[in-house]
Amino acid sequence: MQRRSIAFSWPLALTLLAGCSQSTTPSGSPPATTEPVSSTPVTAPAATPAEGIIADHIRAMGGAEAVARIKTMHLTGQVSGSSGGFAFSGTTEETYDLAQDRGYRSMEMTGFFRREGWSGEVGWTHDTQNGVVDTAADELMTNKLMAQPGPLVALVAERGAGALKEMGEREFNGQQCTVVTAEGSPVEFYLNQETKLIEGIAVPGTIDVTFADYQAVEGVPLARKRTLQVSQPATTVTYVIEATELNGQIDVARFDKPSGEAAQVATAGATQPSGDAQATGAVTAEQVVQAMDANGDGKITKDEASEDLKLFFGEIDANGDGGIDVQEAQVMVKDMQGQPTASQPSAKPPQGRMTAAQLIGFMDKNGDGKIAKDEANDQLKPAFGQFDQNKDGFLDAVEAQALADIINAQQAGSQQDSQKSPPPQKGLTGAQLISFMDKNADGKIAKDEANEQLKPFFDQQDQNKDGFIDAQEAQAIADFVNSQQSQ
Repeated sequence: MQRRSIAFSWPLALTLLAGCSQSTTPSGSPPATTEPVSSTPVTAPAATPAEGIIADHIRAMGGAEAVARIKTMHLTGQVSGSSGGFAFSGTTEETYDLAQDRGYRSMEMTGFFRREGWSGEVGWTHDTQNGVVDTAADELMTNKLMAQPGPLVALVAERGAGALKEMGEREFNGQQCTVVTAEGSPVEFYLNQETKLIEGIAVPGTIDVTFADYQAVEGVPLARKRTLQVSQPATTVTYVIEATELNGQIDVARFDKPSGEAAQVATAGATQPSGDAQATGAVTAEQVVQAMDANGDGKITKDEASEDLKLFFGEIDANGDGGIDVQEAQVMVKDMQGQPTASQPSAKPPQGRMTAAQLIGFMDKNGDGKIAKDEANDQLKPAFGQFDQNKDGFLDAVEAQALADIINAQQAGSQQDSQKSPPPQKGLTGAQLISFMDKNADGKIAKDEANEQLKPFFDQQDQNKDGFIDAQEAQAIADFVNSQQSQ
């Protein structure tokens, strides 16, 4: 099993937003037989010039001159979300010097912080897990794009409106939008057809960013809420901006890369770990427990655990006392850091793999050795009928093992259990796609069950034209998504 922290997920989200995915098949041009299911379908109408919709967008933003008058921005607010089994919340601060090409943003949470800064072409990242590292060029490009009060306005200023293409109409976040792309980039911009403002940005099959609650500041509408959703690993981050100051005084020292001594002091001050962890800036077991220990008793109970962690709770709770203490949380920390973990005194399977017995133990409330639908958790209930192969209303050991295999396969990047045959499949599976949308649990996706992004392309995916996407058709979609993400 692999449990990822937001320190791993966040750079991935930023990198993908940069439009630097090394895919041999451009967005909008998949093979004719299969297209991936994503936040936005890959197949789209032929591109047409976007000058008209871009002109409408710039007017909605208050005009290019109004946007250009913004030289500095200082934003503060709240951040919350979940990633790799951990729920988190805290504060966010962003400072941008657009005139001098400098920026800074931070997330400060209990037991974790992440800070990023840049000046020109030199960028850095500092967090509690990895210390201070240089920012990759593609991530730096993303940071600069997202720092702009109007990303499309900035693109037009840099590359001209002719570099942008209109890719038709689609629904995004429940709103009818016009899709705009830039040449050579997989990033899709969704312009709300009513407001002409950016409703969202997406890299198909990988990440969605939704913008909401626009409010005009000095004549320029700015989104007070941004939500990022990353598919692999499953990550959601929501920013709610509470205060915005434009063209005010800013702390220019924020843009400087922290020195070694300053970085250690900052890391220690944020979480007060001890020993080697303080010197390296690595996340500690104490921090993990503190982040979820709501009642302050020094351990994480199942009620306090995040929904993702609950699936693995019995595995980590090695002594079976109903709480994950600091010693047991160390297993999660080592797993996040890619370190080997010591054998546990429980019946924990090798390499941290989920077993049918553990799943049943997590959810079997009456102790009859199987899972009834009313005992299943919220994640399992929508797909219960798919796994209840004999339709007796329960998941027995054999059926629970099929579910365990899918959970294990979803932990992409974890070590394979060499003693199990066949080994778990990496990446998205057809079964997972069906479980995400199969509302009546009949083991296939009907058109009225498909999400809004899939519906326009449902008939093309329904190869046998029976009105459903079955396991074979869903797997074809999943295979293409995996092939694009692996390139």
